[in-house]
Amino acid sequence: MSATRIVFTARTLGEYLMCDPRLQGILLYVAREWPPAEMIVGDIYRTEAEEVLAGGVSGIHRQPPQYRAIDVRVTNLPGDPQQAADAIGARVNAQYVYDPARPAKLVAFTAPHGTGPHIHLQVCAATFHRPLRIAEV
Repeated sequence: MSATRIVFTARTLGEYLMCDPRLQGILLYVAREWPPAEMIVGDIYRTEAEEVLAGGVSGIHRQPPQYRAIDVRVTNLPGDPQQAADAIGARVNAQYVYDPARPAKLVAFTAPHGTGPHIHLQVCAATFHRPLRIAEV
């Protein structure tokens, strides 16, 4: 495991502890994949006013515990933050399936949205880790 430092505020740490266990595991997977820089956790839960300010449209950050979404900042990574988000997101989405019934939805959403480049991690009841392929063992 890498020595990535995950940075929470007091609020986001409390919210992380109330996240869906699948989402907690995915955040730890992302930490193992993270470049040598701090991994800064952004929004998990948002109040209605925070949702408006962030430009949120899906409402997933407004859901009650167990929380199902975490934003991770990428602006502190070297190089182009959007490229970094896309590369990390591709690795996450290669490992996790959001919902087999909705293949267009991703666990790691990195397309530009909201207030700037970031990785939006999300889960639902159907989210699962892809089985290891023989080549990965």
